[in-house]
Amino acid sequence: MTVERETLARRSPITMYAPAHVRTPRAELRIILEDIRATPEDHTLRRILADWLDDQENAEDSARAELIRLQCTQAEFPRRIPRLMRREEMLLAEWHWEWLGPLSDLAQPWQFDRGRLQLAISSHAFQTPHFADLWNSEAFAWSDCLTLTNATPGTIGHVATMKAMSGLRELVVQDGRVGNNGLAQLANSPYLHELRVLRLPMAGIGGRASGTLRMPKLETLDLSQNYLRDTDLANLLEAGLPAVRHLHLGYNNLSDGAMALLALSPAGSCLETLTLVGNRRLGDVGLGWLATLPLKTLDVSQAIPTEAGVQALGMMGHLEELALDRCELGDERFKQFALAGGAKKLHTLRAGRALLGDESLIALLHGSRPWKTIRLPYNHIGPRGIQAFAESPCMGSLQELNLSGNRLDDSCAQMLARSPFLSRLQLLDVSENPLTAAGLAVLVRRFGSNIVAR
Repeated sequence: MTVERETLARRSPITMYAPAHVRTPRAELRIILEDIRATPEDHTLRRILADWLDDQENAEDSARAELIRLQCTQAEFPRRIPRLMRREEMLLAEWHWEWLGPLSDLAQPWQFDRGRLQLAISSHAFQTPHFADLWNSEAFAWSDCLTLTNATPGTIGHVATMKAMSGLRELVVQDGRVGNNGLAQLANSPYLHELRVLRLPMAGIGGRASGTLRMPKLETLDLSQNYLRDTDLANLLEAGLPAVRHLHLGYNNLSDGAMALLALSPAGSCLETLTLVGNRRLGDVGLGWLATLPLKTLDVSQAIPTEAGVQALGMMGHLEELALDRCELGDERFKQFALAGGAKKLHTLRAGRALLGDESLIALLHGSRPWKTIRLPYNHIGPRGIQAFAESPCMGSLQELNLSGNRLDDSCAQMLARSPFLSRLQLLDVSENPLTAAGLAVLVRRFGSNIVAR
C-alpha cells in the first residue's frame, strides 16, 4: 500500500448510519480492498484494513476487524486452532446479517476468507426485489469471488454491465449457458478488466469463438470441457494474455497445432500451469512444443504418446508436477520418460491406469528427484518393484503414495513397513490389493492412521 493510501485509510472515523447491506461502499474501504485484490496473500494489508475498521469506533466494524485477524492467524498455521475456530463461528453467527443482509439468503453457500467474501449465487437472484440496491451496497463490495450457477445468456449479459462487479478478483460460471456471445460480453465488459481469475467450464464455448479477452491482469483462465478448436485458441491468444500463468483447457478439441501456437505466443513464456487432460488429438509433436515452455505443472492425461513424446516430457527442466493418467504408456515408454535425464525438479507424479509394472517403478528411482507425491493406482506393480522402491533413498522426502488397485501382497507390506526411507509418509493408499489382514496389520503398525485400505 502506498503512503498516500495508508494515510487515507487512517482518516477520522466515519459515523455508521446503516448496516453494510443498506449503505453505499465507503471510499476509503474501496481503496484498501483494491490493494488487497492486487496482493491477496499479503496479510499486512489485511491487518491494516482491520486497524482501519477498528478506527471507525462501531461494533459492526470492530467485529469484522476481529474476524479478519482471526482468519489471517488461522491461515498462517498449518492446522486449524480450535479456540480461534470457535470464536470465528461466534462472530459469524452474531454479525452475518449486519454484514450481508439478504445476501446471506440469496448466496448458497457464502463464506469469508480473511475478511473477503466468497459467494455462490443462482441466476434467479437477479430477479429478486431491490436487487440493484443490494448489489451496489457495501455488503457486496467485500466480495472477492462470485460463482454464478444456472446462468442464462441474459444473466451473463447483465453481469457484464454491472459496475458492482468491478471489485471482483474471481468470477466463476457453473452449469451456465455462456456460449461464444456470452464470452464476448464478458471479455468486453468495462467492469471485469481487473479480474485475476476467470473460470468458465462446460460453458458451451468454441467452434466459432472470436474476439479477445480485455483482461490484462488475468492470471488464471479455465475453459475446460468446452468445444475449443485450434482456431479458437488462436483467437484467444491474439489478446496476448500477458499475465496468465495458469491455463486450464482440459476436454476440448485441441491438437498439436494448438500447442505450437501456444509455444510461439508471448503468453506461452509466462505459463506455469497447463491442463490438457482429454484432448485426444494431442500427440508427440504437441508434447515437443510443450517441452519448450517453462511449465511447472502439466496435465496431459489420456494422451497416447510414443517414445518421442515421453522423452520430450522427460526433458522439461522446470516441471514439478505431471499427470499422465490413462496414457497407456506401458513399461518401455514410461522408462523413456523416467530415464530421459531432465525434469530433475519433478516432485509430484500421477499415472493411474497407465499400464505400468515393476520396471516402471524401478525406473522412477533414477535421477534422485525430490519426490513428495506419487500416485500410481490401477497398474500392475508387484513385489519386485516394491522391493526396489522400499530400498531407495530417493523416497526420503515422500509424503503421499497411492498404490491402490495394484498387485501388492503381504510380502510388499513387509518391505514397505521395514523401509528406513518412508519416515515422512503421511498417506499410503493400498486399497484394492491382494493383502490379507495380517499384511494390513503390519502396515498399520508402521504407518498408523496414515493408511488407506478400503
